[in-house]
Amino acid sequence: MEPETTSHLPFARFWLRTNGKALAGLGALILGTFGMSWGYAFLKYDSTRYILEDRALRKLDWEHISAIFTSYYFINYNPLHRLSYAIDWALWGGAEPGPFRSTNFLLHWLAAFFVFLFIRELTRKDFAAWFCALVFALHPTRVESVVWLAQRKDVLAAAFGFAALWAYLKSLGSLGNLESLGSLENWQEQNPDSDFGYQNANITDSASTPKTLKTPQTLKTPQTLKTPQTASLWYVTSLVLFAAALASKAQWVPLCGILPLLDLYRRQKLNRNRLLAYLPFVLLSLLFAWLAIDSQLIVGQKGAAAQLSLWERVAHPFLGIGVYVTHTLWPVNLCPRYPETVAPDLRLVVFGMVATTLGLVVTWKSWWGKRHAFFGFGWFMAFLSPMLNLLPGNLVPADRYLYVSIVGLVFPAALWLAGYPNRVKIPVLCLLTLGMAGLTLRYEPAWKNDYTLWAYSVKQIPDDAFALTCLGKEQMDRRDFGAARTTFQKAAALPIWFGPLVTSASKLERLTGGDPKGILLESLAQFPNSPDLMAAMGSYYKEEKNYGEAEKWFLESTKRRRTNEVLRELALVYEETNQPEKGIQAVKLLLGEFPFQEEYWLFLGRLYEQKKAFDLAETAYRQSARLDAQLLEPRFRLARLAFQRGDLTATQTWLDEIIQFPSGHTIPAPVLNLQAATARRQGRRFEALVFLTQAVRLEDSPQYRLNCIRLKVELGQNPRSEMAALLSKWPELRADLEKDEQLKPLL
Repeated sequence: MEPETTSHLPFARFWLRTNGKALAGLGALILGTFGMSWGYAFLKYDSTRYILEDRALRKLDWEHISAIFTSYYFINYNPLHRLSYAIDWALWGGAEPGPFRSTNFLLHWLAAFFVFLFIRELTRKDFAAWFCALVFALHPTRVESVVWLAQRKDVLAAAFGFAALWAYLKSLGSLGNLESLGSLENWQEQNPDSDFGYQNANITDSASTPKTLKTPQTLKTPQTLKTPQTASLWYVTSLVLFAAALASKAQWVPLCGILPLLDLYRRQKLNRNRLLAYLPFVLLSLLFAWLAIDSQLIVGQKGAAAQLSLWERVAHPFLGIGVYVTHTLWPVNLCPRYPETVAPDLRLVVFGMVATTLGLVVTWKSWWGKRHAFFGFGWFMAFLSPMLNLLPGNLVPADRYLYVSIVGLVFPAALWLAGYPNRVKIPVLCLLTLGMAGLTLRYEPAWKNDYTLWAYSVKQIPDDAFALTCLGKEQMDRRDFGAARTTFQKAAALPIWFGPLVTSASKLERLTGGDPKGILLESLAQFPNSPDLMAAMGSYYKEEKNYGEAEKWFLESTKRRRTNEVLRELALVYEETNQPEKGIQAVKLLLGEFPFQEEYWLFLGRLYEQKKAFDLAETAYRQSARLDAQLLEPRFRLARLAFQRGDLTATQTWLDEIIQFPSGHTIPAPVLNLQAATARRQGRRFEALVFLTQAVRLEDSPQYRLNCIRLKVELGQNPRSEMAALLSKWPELRADLEKDEQLKPLL
């Protein structure tokens, strides 16, 4: 009896038969390995800013989605990355990190599954596809991309990117086993106009001689032959998926260089048609590369790059290769955050040079054979090249940069191991899977919360000033001032200076009753051009109410590096010193990057009100109230503006909205006072007196007491005892009250 062929199977059943095991197996392994991190907290280390502080994520309407796609955020242009958070917000809200992390698990699962499909489509070897997909899914360097919510961009971009590569191969078709490619080459040379090499023809080893390939028709089957329409559909799908990958993370820009690498690996000729097929991918890559650079220049830090010697500039790329190859082959001492490297480690540089030389030699030899090493080394270098610090500056390694490039390192090993019998390769794959899962589970708890993150980092790299500073700040938040002081002293003893360390140490000095001015002045004498220290100096003078000096230091800081925090502090100084014009300019700069930040709209309204531009103030307050349905202050200020212009109906409408806030919400005394004033103008004096009595209970203000006394006089009462109690507590009011004709008889 002949075996059942794919032509007689329904598509869904055939798809599940060929892919179901990979889909289910990878999902179970990923959930079992990363599932313990579901309840981990949001991290201040970028996660809160990406998810909790980005107000553009709060609604899935046209206005918010348009803002996501037309603005930079956090020195990046990754609109689909932000949109994925917005979808999570719409589905689950933002109170708990678990649902957000579930999306990360799902995207990592999809990325690993598309790795499987891509490698299988490329090699026609199930074992090689399993090997690459398992290493991609479970390697310990995955923890940073999967568990850290701020790196959603990695898993999202990889899901789109590997799907794009798979679709691209589907558009070309498959040539079956790579062993038969050599025999097809002669046939293609004799038939240059044929697209047979791009058809899904099932070729076996027995049919790999030129004699069996006289015409394409001898190998066509209705089930596998690709029509031009199908190939075009796969090509367009690949292009769309590639654009989605770039809109998730610009790290996928090198994919346009992977496409000719794929064709060279498959021994396809790079003719005019192939070059034209690459063109849309190249244009997309150039567009998103420009957007990435532009976002860094406009929103990012503009500090000068480190001045490196010629040796350091030459050594840094090899140092990066050494670091990443080491972390791939021996992932036992991974760290959430590696320190910036200026002086290269000679051992890693030599190792990187040796690895690069070996890679080039093996690649050259591979070119004349099966080309596995050629493709793998080319992939690894292409996706890692943007992170190798080829431009001047410090090298900042991170495990997340291996998320895509690791496939290139494991690809030749997968093909090499696939040549062994099952009794060898299956146990090796099982042991490798268990080992990687064990190392991942061991490393994962470091990301539980901010304190564990930095405590683990300091344990791994004790001389990292950044990690020590962050750990000290966490100890400060826990009110463990003694431990924080010790941590800051350890960081200060290091030869590497780190600006935020000084600002954190000065904050600790203030919290413990000391004067941080000495620390700041001493540090400024040593580093006179540090924008961090200038901002810290401005904050010190602002706390001391010396607004002139505070403004001077904040302005000096913004000249060197403009940050949102300094702009906000500067605007507060202008508000305190009654300079609304300058404050408005600063707040408008903030709103340029954060158009949905209700706090900034409220701030803008206060400054317009200070400027007596009441119409503009009302517009700003309305925008703030619209963005946050639970924000009380803009509604109170709108009610007060309406009261000032005599619109009691609008005043009462805003007051009613405040009163109808969720149960358990306490109405502030100023709102009760405004309610009383509104009721009094409407002739409801007894009701106004009730409101004022409640306001006095909440806030014993002389103004509220005087308003109560006036109401009682208007109601025909004689509140002489209340007046005596008022003057006994605030005797300085007597002079003004003697001029008040209504209240003078009560003195």
